[in-house]
Amino acid sequence: MPTPVDKLQRVTSIYSDTEDRFRVTGEVNADSTRCLWLTQRLLMRLVPPMLEWLNEIARAEGKGDRGQAELMQDFAQQAAKARLEPQAAVPVPSMPDPNAPIETTPGAGASARLEDIWLVKEVDISKSTNGVLTLIFKREGANGAQLSMAPIELRQWLIILHSQWLQAGWPAAIWPEWVDTSPKASEQPIKGLH
Repeated sequence: MPTPVDKLQRVTSIYSDTEDRFRVTGEVNADSTRCLWLTQRLLMRLVPPMLEWLNEIARAEGKGDRGQAELMQDFAQQAAKARLEPQAAVPVPSMPDPNAPIETTPGAGASARLEDIWLVKEVDISKSTNGVLTLIFKREGANGAQLSMAPIELRQWLIILHSQWLQAGWPAAIWPEWVDTSPKASEQPIKGLH
């Protein structure tokens, strides 16, 4: 029998310079969050299949024409960026103070359970026929966490990851040009000389 998973409703992804890894904090419900740590090594293996899925979609929409597919990727990425709206961050579960007295009263304390925070070592990726990509962040012997994203949500998440990835100084070779939504030098207005 498969281990149950908690469905993440929304996530906040932040690169931690101190930890040199990404922290993905996901909201399960109003009172419950999960904090997942993703290493560079794991993300180097996770990002390419997500990008390939978006490439498959673009090729299908471009009817096999490579130039058309590239244009579709650029357009879709710019549209995803335009629809990206700032939201309040998902709160990070606070760890209990190791020196605090142990609470024996059920429901006492608002701090996170140790099971709510973990270093992800394995991720399952699946694509549904209804156009949703699902990531299952597995955890040995405990509930994992599931994040399902439609293409636009995946594009938005990739924009955030890419931006912070570059700030972290991690190798950028895995990222295709269409992910970068910053204005290109050729798109900048030319200022006249006076």
